[in-house]
Amino acid sequence: MRTKLMARGIAAAALGLAMAAVGAGAASPASAATVAHPAVLPGAFHAVVISRNSGKCINVANGSTANGAWIQQYHCDGTAAAEFLFLQNGEGFYEIQNQLSHKCADLEKFGTSNNARLQQFDCNGSQTQQWNVQDQGNGSVKLRNRYAGSCAEVPYGSQGDSVTLDASTCFASLPGQEFYLFLN
Repeated sequence: MRTKLMARGIAAAALGLAMAAVGAGAASPASAATVAHPAVLPGAFHAVVISRNSGKCINVANGSTANGAWIQQYHCDGTAAAEFLFLQNGEGFYEIQNQLSHKCADLEKFGTSNNARLQQFDCNGSQTQQWNVQDQGNGSVKLRNRYAGSCAEVPYGSQGDSVTLDASTCFASLPGQEFYLFLN
């Protein structure tokens, strides 16, 4: 029971961060959304992804629909560039597709190096576009790439806008690698 209450408290705190952003003039990512409980995610769902560390949304830079456009952290502005469709394959991994471009979250240059940046690219089923959604037990998730085994992160715990995400070695307790999923 205590764990459920703690998870609800963390989810409420995340919602509070999102609502604080609204108070600062940003559009609400959670205006009609609920925080997803990571342990019971459906096979397909729409979500706004918010950095646990900064409270900012993840989106595609400049609302681009081009291959190679960076996936970044940015203030929550309510645009489709910050909405993603998670589609689970039969092996437990998700393809994360941007709702504006209909392209998938992918690792640049096949993710062969630590700190490979996240980009969008035509969905093609490759392992660089497959992500394991890992429950962190605090209402947040880590997104671990199937091909590289690395985790999506906001580098250096940045709080700024327009910071390109990368994939790096997964660490047990690194808030820059943890995200809240707001279902919409």
